[in-house]
Amino acid sequence: MPEQVPQPPQMALPTAARIAELSTPTFSIITASFGAAHLLPALHASLVQQRCQDFEWIVMDGGSSDGTPRLLAQWAAGDLHGRLVWRSAPDGGIYDAMNQGVTLASGRYLLFLGADDVLADDGVLADALRALGQPPSAPPVAALLGDVEVVGKGISRPRTDWHLLVRNAIHHQGAFYARALFQDFRYDIRQRIGADYELNLLLHLRRSPCRVLPRLVARCGADGVSNQTDERRIYAELRHIRARHLGSLQSWLCWAVGMANVLRRRVGARLGGPARRSAASRQG
Repeated sequence: MPEQVPQPPQMALPTAARIAELSTPTFSIITASFGAAHLLPALHASLVQQRCQDFEWIVMDGGSSDGTPRLLAQWAAGDLHGRLVWRSAPDGGIYDAMNQGVTLASGRYLLFLGADDVLADDGVLADALRALGQPPSAPPVAALLGDVEVVGKGISRPRTDWHLLVRNAIHHQGAFYARALFQDFRYDIRQRIGADYELNLLLHLRRSPCRVLPRLVARCGADGVSNQTDERRIYAELRHIRARHLGSLQSWLCWAVGMANVLRRRVGARLGGPARRSAASRQG
């Protein structure tokens, strides 16, 4: 049999002329996807309806065969002409795809949305842009942090205090990260569940200036990898990440506090019924 020649990845990149025409967008929305042709239309709709259109959408698809490339090509030639950058080729998983998206991003702030996530309403980016510019004389922030609603779990509000030593208290779907943070950082693709925790932990340890956006930023599906994984596995991965920055002993202590909190919530949910479970989900 003749040797099969690998096919080049399907992709669409803006031309140099189009890049110059657009200049640098404020926001880069980065999405890692695979087999998500049935999910992406809702995310696409939530983007094109934004009152603020100062963004680019970067979709890193893992080589899907479900029609995803066809959809992306259609949008890139249509209502997102010149603002949708996409690539469809095998990758090393979600965080590898996110890293590739970071490399292609040109926006000042990066927002990572999964294929089953949507922006909460048509004013999200307008409100974020307004918050980033207030007051005009204020120095740039490392991250603008808003609320996230997870299907079946309620609303999660960001924390940048000691809670970040114990758990991942910032959902990346609600966090606008300054692109400058990624000059010397990429997600660790060896971590399969919670690699995004490391950047949030560094924000706390470095006392990076963060600002709260007091509104709901995104609604997230329940099919994300962290939502489908037992909390014990998640906390074990967070412990390994913490150990690199805090040392083994302190990392184990934080792990113990986190697991005690998980146990408390589970017991409380069993004793308190649906209302108690809803409150527990908001507390993390």
